[in-house]
Amino acid sequence: MAIASVKEMVEVAKSEIDNISPEEASRRATEEGALIVDIRDVREMQRDGAIPGAMHAPRGMLEFWVSPDSPYTKEIFGEDREFVLCCAGGMRSALSAKTLKDMGMEKISHIETGFGGWQADDMPIETYEEWKANRVRGPERYSVTFSTFIKCQQAKNPLFKNSLPATASHGHYALGKRFSGSGRATHQLLVSWRSCVSTVVIQLGVARDSPKSE
Repeated sequence: MAIASVKEMVEVAKSEIDNISPEEASRRATEEGALIVDIRDVREMQRDGAIPGAMHAPRGMLEFWVSPDSPYTKEIFGEDREFVLCCAGGMRSALSAKTLKDMGMEKISHIETGFGGWQADDMPIETYEEWKANRVRGPERYSVTFSTFIKCQQAKNPLFKNSLPATASHGHYALGKRFSGSGRATHQLLVSWRSCVSTVVIQLGVARDSPKSE
């Protein structure tokens, strides 16, 4: 039996998925809350850099992180948002997007030209060390400038509109204990915060100050 051509597999996959440009990926991230997921090997990121605000999901673990019955499930993949996959040249991401679509993920796309296309289009890039320092590990580790709240307000999300704290008017508001706890409303708020911060990382940058005392 002949071995199938990976190029043909990629072309078949691309015919069934959403193939987008780096510019469109950036627009969806900044305007619609999509999350760019970098599936390259960490050594590629260390060598070539990373997309600001992107999440890293190693290609070899992707299906296990997405599957809800996997011991390695990542809750972020259960959020109601689009996930935009990115690899070096668009081949691994095409195959991966097709796989996730087959798994039932509806809001999935990939950057057709990959990270190489992102670079060629002069889109913003961070070094691996900068990306590590700026990535959002959890709201308790960050302080967000007041302009971040304006961006959130523009999203017309009632959870943001009803939770704008008075301390924000002083320039900063420390994310953390105010939004900790359990319950559906709190979970939705944290999801919204995560979406907002990933957007602002690309547009404004996140100030990595120590949380201010309230």
